[in-house]
Amino acid sequence: MISLSKIRRAGFDITVEDGDLIISPFSKLQPNQLEFLKQHKAEIIQELKKPDLSGTDKAAILRWLHYIGENNQKIIDEVMGQCRSDPKALAYFFGRSREIPEAKPAKPIQCQDCMHFRSFNGNGGAGACSAGVQPKGITHWFNNQHSCGQFQTQEAK
Repeated sequence: MISLSKIRRAGFDITVEDGDLIISPFSKLQPNQLEFLKQHKAEIIQELKKPDLSGTDKAAILRWLHYIGENNQKIIDEVMGQCRSDPKALAYFFGRSREIPEAKPAKPIQCQDCMHFRSFNGNGGAGACSAGVQPKGITHWFNNQHSCGQFQTQEAK
């Protein structure tokens, strides 16, 4: 799970087709990243073939992990992996997520101010939400104003 998360955090979309990794944008891969993909190909393919959590489940579990102060990405990845493969773990963590109060921002927020926003180029512009708020393939602009139940300020890092 760590290898897959690492390449996604670097801003790449990765899928598997007929046993081959499909990376986008391929043109942005650095030689060391390409070597990393070669070395971890089997692990990445195995992770990509696992069923993914629904956006609702993923967002709820991430919200609970952040609520308890868990910000270690390795532990977060392990919990999410366990939830994908073990229905009892998914039920446990999803149940815990119901224990915390629903966070509603008092005013519209901007993704650039949220710890979950990951800019594709590192300098603002379009990006993705690591809390699973938006469906796969959907992006937000860093300065769009909207309401979000997963918003957490950058200072919370």
